[in-house]
Amino acid sequence: MEKTVSSIELVSIINDMRDMGKATLRHDNFIRKIEGHPAIDSPKFLGQYKDGSGRSVKCYYLPKREACLMVMSESESVRAKVYDRR
Repeated sequence: MEKTVSSIELVSIINDMRDMGKATLRHDNFIRKIEGHPAIDSPKFLGQYKDGSGRSVKCYYLPKREACLMVMSESESVRAKVYDRR
């Protein structure tokens, strides 16, 4: 089975890498970005997680290619930090 990263984890990573003072990325906004990305077949990666109150909430479990596409769709500074970390 291919390793994946959840959209929840990706939002946390992106927020940690964002420039100081830049707005925090919300998970619901990130989900819309995944669903609108032309190179990602989002229904293939749809999943759920339990939030703090026990509700089932939509998320995505993305393999490496799709996770990289989403991280690289962020700001130039995030792209540079991701590239430099490889």
